[in-house]
Amino acid sequence: MEKHKIAVEKLEERKNKKIPKEISQEILKKIFINLIIAIAIMGYFAILNYSYNKINQENLVNIIEICSGVLLLICLILFEVSYKKDSGTLAITAIEFLVLTFHSLLIIHIITRYEYQFQFYILTSSYTIAVYYVLKSIILYTKGRREYLKGLSDISEIVKKEEPVKKEAKKQNPSEEEKKKIQHKPKSAKTGKKRKSTEDKQEAKKKSKNNKSVKKDEEKTKTVKEKSKKETTEEKVETKKQETKTTKKASTRKTKTKSESKDKTEKIDDKSEKESKVKDEEVKEKAEKKPTRKRTTKKTTKKEESIKK
Repeated sequence: MEKHKIAVEKLEERKNKKIPKEISQEILKKIFINLIIAIAIMGYFAILNYSYNKINQENLVNIIEICSGVLLLICLILFEVSYKKDSGTLAITAIEFLVLTFHSLLIIHIITRYEYQFQFYILTSSYTIAVYYVLKSIILYTKGRREYLKGLSDISEIVKKEEPVKKEAKKQNPSEEEKKKIQHKPKSAKTGKKRKSTEDKQEAKKKSKNNKSVKKDEEKTKTVKEKSKKETTEEKVETKKQETKTTKKASTRKTKTKSESKDKTEKIDDKSEKESKVKDEEVKEKAEKKPTRKRTTKKTTKKEESIKK
């Protein structure tokens, strides 16, 4: 009992002691990040509240949709990073951003459905978010302090060592005591062997866990590689299809242009033939008309000569 009291006193002394700078800086870093996120979200809501009176409702709806899309993109990036690094804090922040995107998308629907005032609704949502992040920062600080103190405490080890052992009060002959001492000696060796076996089992379990984690990581990398290969093959197939489509279009265009050029040449040939025929006919007609005129002139000259004579 006295040892238990001493352990409790030591624990109280450690609680009263200050946390070292390295651990306190890590806790404060987490709290600072959460407070920055809270200030950014409150600023977003304040901008919406300010722009409600100075912008049309259609423009405001467009701004809210754009902001919600940006928040959703940030959420997806955080989910991917948390999956790669296996970090729970990043996954929690991604879930928070996802809730915020849904909230920003449903602002106008809720206002129109339940007939709330826009400014009042946004103020209440910003206050609730601020309260949530303040509570989260307090929980992070208390959790970090508790983990640090748990690492320092030795109460569990002391309790395991000082478990009360029940003994039966019996009169024993000196010969029986000696026998029992002899019997107790191999028990200590057995307990040592048991401890070694338990330690070996624990080490084997740790190794198996590590092997499982390595296998999981390898499987993840394999799946990622397979997905990337599939995507590359699909992209190649799509590019080939597009190339074939473009070649077909170009060939059809060429055939169309050729047919059009042929039609044009045929039309030109037909026109030239018709013009040549017309010219030939005109030439023939002119040739037929000319000799008649010469004959008439000859006749007139003969008459004139006869008159002169």
